[in-house]
Amino acid sequence: MPGMDGLTLVQALRRRWPDLPALVVTGNTAPHDLLALQSAGLKVLHKPFRADALAAALQQVWPGV
Repeated sequence: MPGMDGLTLVQALRRRWPDLPALVVTGNTAPHDLLALQSAGLKVLHKPFRADALAAALQQVWPGV
């Protein structure tokens, strides 16, 4: 994503919609980046993933989906 990472995007969106659920999908495995996402309370799904893993992650983020 040019000019902005996922964490920055979620933070900007949550300034407007504080209760916005978010699922971050990433291929980045740098420990400090993953820790920053998890510390922000975000669910992280690592690429590559299977459809069932995506479904499970979405259920955690948006119960009842």
